[in-house]
Amino acid sequence: MERQAAKYGLPWRKPARFPQNTVLPVRVALLGRDEPWMHPFCRAMAQANFAEDRDISTVETVREVLESLSLPAAAILARVQSPEEKPKLRAQVERARALGIFGAPTLFVDGEMYWGNDRLEDALQAARGRAPGPVG
Repeated sequence: MERQAAKYGLPWRKPARFPQNTVLPVRVALLGRDEPWMHPFCRAMAQANFAEDRDISTVETVREVLESLSLPAAAILARVQSPEEKPKLRAQVERARALGIFGAPTLFVDGEMYWGNDRLEDALQAARGRAPGPVG
């Protein structure tokens, strides 16, 4: 990760706690998967973890990140901790297991798995070669 951060000019600080419990931030990301704030939220959580060495497992950190994005933090946190939302993450984990996913990023092109950021270009090249039109 340090090499990738340097490559892309991103700040990097090895987390004191690694791996961290990411259940709460992942539940928020899953809730927002179709919302325009999901990508900024994920970037902000990665920044908190890998540049600021913050404990991203806490409600306080997740709330601060949501508020920094001008999002209704209390409502989002209440929803992701509700009995209706909690099983959704478990279902995604089971789906990932069934597909053989074991890390991130994982991409599939015509049923073939590509894993890891260093394989992203390989996956994109495969997708371009198999797609009927331009992939972008």
